[in-house]
Amino acid sequence: PRTGQISGFSSLSSQGQQDIAARGATVDLADAVDASSLQTIGAIRANAAQREADISQFEAASHSTDPAQHTEMATLQRINQALLIELRTQQETNEILQAQALQQLIGQKVQQDNLKSLFQLGNSYQQNFNTVTPQQTSAGTQWAFHY
Repeated sequence: PRTGQISGFSSLSSQGQQDIAARGATVDLADAVDASSLQTIGAIRANAAQREADISQFEAASHSTDPAQHTEMATLQRINQALLIELRTQQETNEILQAQALQQLIGQKVQQDNLKSLFQLGNSYQQNFNTVTPQQTSAGTQWAFHY
């Protein structure tokens, strides 16, 4: 993470530095996943028009009355091309699903980071409270209820 861009980072406790570094790493990871997802979706959208044209061409060839389109070789070639389109589509679907899974993992990491931070904050609060606040004594209790 870009901890050098945070003023006062070096003056934080080591725990504070680790917390900031972990959160920064999470943000960097999320940025990388977002960029990759956008690139994948952009490629899919860029290829969509050509894919639609290919499908229309297969459909037209299937309904053609031209005898050359109904030979065994022409039919096998169309089947092969259609399978290649299906494989590309499945690969793109898998890439999107992987990106979605990574986004879920990042969300879980953010929740875990927040939970760890709350535990540390609670522990720090308790330690500081015990140090700063005088412990209860019977004399203090009697004074509090003297009226």
